[in-house]
Amino acid sequence: MGDLSPYYLGGLKVHLDYKLSEIDLPRAKKYLNLEDDFVEDDDMINMFIMASKDYISSYTGLSDEVLDKYSSFTVACLMLVSDFYEVRIVNLGGEKNSAINKMLNSILSMVRDLG
Repeated sequence: MGDLSPYYLGGLKVHLDYKLSEIDLPRAKKYLNLEDDFVEDDDMINMFIMASKDYISSYTGLSDEVLDKYSSFTVACLMLVSDFYEVRIVNLGGEKNSAINKMLNSILSMVRDLG
């Protein structure tokens, strides 16, 4: 993993030109395929963004500066926001979310020693 390098997700090359700390409501709504003028869920999405960033920080134990260096954390955050929004619950042990949980666990576990 390099500084904001392209990231491969499900065989697709994903290049993110922004850092974890730069994930905001407009970027999250774009990822969720929501129109800018749809504002009914904005407060909830903002809450999911903050919760996702906090989860990643707590899980990895890495500083914000280190988290901002790797695009995989941006992907992990957007995955969490999407899962929170679509499912409205993360079942860490259940079958329903097993694929996303394996992906998140993999992304977040492989970098615990970067700090």
